[in-house]
Amino acid sequence: MRKKAFWIIPGILVLALMGLLVALPASAAPSGAVNGTIVLSNGTSGTGVASKGEFYSDQTLCGDGTTTCNVAKVTVTDADLSVTSTGTARIVTTDTTGNTNPFLLSGGAGTDHNIVVLGGESSVTQTESTTGTSAALTFTLTDRKGTTATTDDTTEFGRDADDDGDIDASDVTVKVGGVSITPTIQSSSGRITAVVVPAANNTAAGTDNISITFEVSKYSQGSPGTTPIASASLQFGADFAAATTRSSRTIDTIDNTAGTITTTSNVTNAAATDSIVITFTYNVTETHKSLMTYATPSLTARGLTRALTGTETTASSGAFTSVIGLFSGADYDKLVVAADTTGVTTFDGIEANATIAADTELLARIGTMAPILGIDATTQAAAGSDATFIAAIMPTADGEILTVSYSDVGATATSTRSDTANVDLKAPTVAVVSPAHKSWTNTYSQTLTADVTDEVSAGGYASGIVQANADTLMVNRLSNTTDSAASLVPTLKATNSYTISRSITLVAADEGLVRWWVPAKDNAGNVTKYDDTRTKAQVAQAVTNPAILGVGNPAIVTSVPGQAAQLNLDVTAGTISATSTGGKLDTRLTTIPTGSMTATSTSTTVLTDSQAAFTTAGDTLVKVGDTITNLTDGSSCAITALTATTITCAALAAVTGGTGSTENDWDNGDTYKIVNASLGNVIALATGTSQVNLTFAPGTGAGDLDPATVDTSDFTVTGSTISSIEVDKAGTSILITLDAALDTAAKPLIDLTGTVDDTAGNSIVLFTGKTPADGLSPVIGTPTLTGTGASGQAVSNGSLTIAFSSGEAAATTPTVTGTYLNAVSGGNLTATGSVATPTVTSTGTNAWEAIIKTTTATGTSKAGLVNVRISLTDAAGNTATAGIADPDSTTALSSSKPVYSTGALVFEFDNRLNEGINTATSIFTISPDTTPTTDVFSSDTASPYITIDFGNHATSQNTTDIAATGGEDKEYSLTASATTIEPDTHGGVEITSATWVDPDAVSTDVLADVASADLNTFVWAPSTLAVGTHTLTVQAKDDAGNVSTAVGSTTPTSFKMTIKITARADYGVAIKPGSNLISIPAKPSETDINTIIDSDSPIDFVMTYDNGTGLWLVASRDTDADSDTFDTLTGNLSTIDAQHAYWINSDRFLTLKFAIPRASAAEASFPAIINVYEGWNLIPVGDPAQAAVSRATTLAASTGMVDPDVYFSGVTWSAASTFDPARNSYVKTTPDVTTTSGTCLPVPLGGTVPTHPCLENGLGYFVYVTKDGVIIP
Repeated sequence: MRKKAFWIIPGILVLALMGLLVALPASAAPSGAVNGTIVLSNGTSGTGVASKGEFYSDQTLCGDGTTTCNVAKVTVTDADLSVTSTGTARIVTTDTTGNTNPFLLSGGAGTDHNIVVLGGESSVTQTESTTGTSAALTFTLTDRKGTTATTDDTTEFGRDADDDGDIDASDVTVKVGGVSITPTIQSSSGRITAVVVPAANNTAAGTDNISITFEVSKYSQGSPGTTPIASASLQFGADFAAATTRSSRTIDTIDNTAGTITTTSNVTNAAATDSIVITFTYNVTETHKSLMTYATPSLTARGLTRALTGTETTASSGAFTSVIGLFSGADYDKLVVAADTTGVTTFDGIEANATIAADTELLARIGTMAPILGIDATTQAAAGSDATFIAAIMPTADGEILTVSYSDVGATATSTRSDTANVDLKAPTVAVVSPAHKSWTNTYSQTLTADVTDEVSAGGYASGIVQANADTLMVNRLSNTTDSAASLVPTLKATNSYTISRSITLVAADEGLVRWWVPAKDNAGNVTKYDDTRTKAQVAQAVTNPAILGVGNPAIVTSVPGQAAQLNLDVTAGTISATSTGGKLDTRLTTIPTGSMTATSTSTTVLTDSQAAFTTAGDTLVKVGDTITNLTDGSSCAITALTATTITCAALAAVTGGTGSTENDWDNGDTYKIVNASLGNVIALATGTSQVNLTFAPGTGAGDLDPATVDTSDFTVTGSTISSIEVDKAGTSILITLDAALDTAAKPLIDLTGTVDDTAGNSIVLFTGKTPADGLSPVIGTPTLTGTGASGQAVSNGSLTIAFSSGEAAATTPTVTGTYLNAVSGGNLTATGSVATPTVTSTGTNAWEAIIKTTTATGTSKAGLVNVRISLTDAAGNTATAGIADPDSTTALSSSKPVYSTGALVFEFDNRLNEGINTATSIFTISPDTTPTTDVFSSDTASPYITIDFGNHATSQNTTDIAATGGEDKEYSLTASATTIEPDTHGGVEITSATWVDPDAVSTDVLADVASADLNTFVWAPSTLAVGTHTLTVQAKDDAGNVSTAVGSTTPTSFKMTIKITARADYGVAIKPGSNLISIPAKPSETDINTIIDSDSPIDFVMTYDNGTGLWLVASRDTDADSDTFDTLTGNLSTIDAQHAYWINSDRFLTLKFAIPRASAAEASFPAIINVYEGWNLIPVGDPAQAAVSRATTLAASTGMVDPDVYFSGVTWSAASTFDPARNSYVKTTPDVTTTSGTCLPVPLGGTVPTHPCLENGLGYFVYVTKDGVIIP
């Protein structure tokens, strides 16, 4: 951003300079010096102190309408500042002249003499550059401002420097590179106009290497009147040489208009007398830079001063003037910012600035001021005119004192002379006295009165106000929109304060709004704020109207101002036009919804606010027809549609009032508010049984009801007592509340017996026996839903009866609908499914019933959740409903059961048992199951645990196929957007029969032995089952009475389970040739070593380590044929158990089998533990599940594998190793540094051993622990 030096002289520097001047001793004034004066002018006189009698403001014109008030003019009168110059004219005569024909000094050839040649008075040097082209260079002589020399008065022509009466090259001095050269000149009318540098002196290019020195004169030959000659003397001789003897002639006449001098007698033309020398004194219009200093506190506060140039009014007046524009501090800052805006270089640019252009009043003031400050239309477009304008204005504030001063070198001593004036920026006040603003009247004759006062400014002074500026009171009424009254002769109330009154007689045609106002301005031209300058956005935001109440525009008195005083005329009484039972005061949107547009794309019709909840029930509910306002751009519209987070309108339009244009769209970040136009007014409420409302029709003047005149004693309601009465916000309705509820068909008579007035004082006409309309809806008693279920939410497996009644008769047969519910996104329910419309029949007085079947909606049996709605209309057209269209709660539903809104009528159609599933593998499970990866039920225990599950279950017993299905409690799931709702509340099942058939075909009723685990899960634990095939057959009934998995069938479904009981298989450990380090996972039924390893076994050596004693226990095969223990294993090891690991030697492959029974309940023993001690220990791999080893690429896909970090979690271990006979080496595992369980890998039968191998069932391990501990398998 560019910066400009708008501040002329820093204030502190000025103060320092002034202090220096004071400190210096008084200097002697110039000989003949006189004292000067300084005077402020323009502005207006006022009631300030004598020394501050002038007042200025920031208004273009003062109160008189002619004097400029915002431009201060300063005049310094001081002859010492007007300097006299001395010139010399040399003329060669051609004939006798001087008296007969005057000498012409204006530059042309005179009669009987040659063109005058003026002598130079001061020296000027002009700098140029060589081009190096070896061509002659011609330079036109220029003035000090850099413009080309012409014939105007400011031209710096070359004059006669050597006083020889001739113009030639000797009158200029030209240097190239500091070396003098001989130029040639170009001349016209006795003056040098250009200098030519010879080609020989332009052989090399240079920069500012040419200097041209010549002499100039201030005397204007083109406009001699601007430099008037005060005195002159004439001498003549043979030539112009200084030594020549000359004679003189007396000057007779000096004509400054024509530029001529006449002598009393002629000069005879002869060679000895033809060289005329006229010496003359003349005056020029002087300018003195920084002559006058302007100061105000506002300037000082900004660290600024204004020191302006004084320009002499005429060449010899000795009076110097300057002008400065005055602005309030705020307006001054606007102008400075506009001028400092990038790209602004002219005054026109300031005017075009958006802020300035928008402020039309400020724009008009600177447009008028600029020419006064010397910035004319041509200059305004010139570069730099913006800076010129800013330098010629200053900020002020109300009540400040403007001080101007200059330093006068007077007749006696140097002194500072000054003058002061007041600054009055405070407009007069207008106060509406009577009638009060927005008051109502029913009287035609009115006297309108207001006070107009010019209060003192902040400095304690006032420019004042004259009667002529406070004598107009305007009235705008329906019969005459430009009813003005000027010269009313206001009454002087106090100093600078008047009371203006106007009596007026209104007529019937004026009923309605009467507006009136008083235009006023003070002597300084200050006008009270009369216009509403708010933007449309500000109007939308309810920003306070800046226009002052009751103030008009003095320039256009007939223009209706921004806030005219209002009087409402209403001479016609209103009437009660309608009555009705029911009703309430609307409280919806008492708290105004606000927010902002969150969508990133612009829309002309839709507002999106992701944080909003427009559809939330209650007083915050937004409805179609409400008004939404864009507070950012000042547009609004009526709502046509909405969702929880969006509002839709047909189109936005600008709000009424305000200035500027609107975008009429929604941009990201635009703020809004929503209002309910009927807030606080009476609206219909068909359930308001304790209310009666009356509607008021205003008279011609539209006066509202006066709440102060409405009381409970003014009305009677037959058969009821009035407990309270209210007038609504609009003033057009009355809501009466009774102490007891009315029957919904009641129409009690209403009387107006008291005095009720409108706001204008007109009394409403009394009435009796007014019958209200029936505004109350019938009341439907709580409907009864009867199906086939015994409890809980109504449910049926075929048909459901809906019975209901009403307190009053129905005009037509009521309607009943049953709509199947669907799920929608967000976890909510909606009534958008198939619709059943059953026949409704009367069952008595004001009682009805309807029957809905599972086939009513679609023609075929359909299960699901059904929403019931009942509608009943009375004779007056009031409709009552039971049930609601949107049955779920405002809280999103979970995946379990739905939550219904109050008043929802919902029932379930359940038309089959267990969602139609009857396959045994989907109903039954057995534990333990020896074939878990198949769909065959088998177990190796005589006491299995059987589960019968009608709830959410697997599609089969196969553990690789466990996808869940519904079941009895999830028979009609509703899903949308990945959210599933389970509305089935009747998941209960009762087993009605259970029959067990053993392998011998013996049938047993076991129903009594089957226990219920929950609503739809049952268990049975048989015992002492024989090996062979058994069957269990059950039948069941659900809550809805369904006994079959077939839709609508009454034939019970039999669920049959076939179970194969087998003998328990031995656990086998694979033995390889050579040494094997093994263990068994659980307690065997047999522990004797020779029973487990008989004499036919190729195993001939077994050894283990006792961790507690540190001893090795060994058994080897006795090969002594004569021994009693021949061919048996003997030694100090006699048993094999699950607490030890064993070294076993074999010369061939075999499977060593162990009979390990299933774990049994109620055993008097603790689970096995393995004690380990600091150092090396030999331990087994215990596994209560006794899983066989099955290797895969991951632990999760394998069986019989254990993560060592999990197995050894109760001890501090360093390493564990087992022996692999196939590799003939140890396989070691160590703790996993990642501390993540499940990261071990099975050891493959061949190939690389993984970094962190798993432990395997059937193997033994040496483990090193750093302290004693216990391993619990």
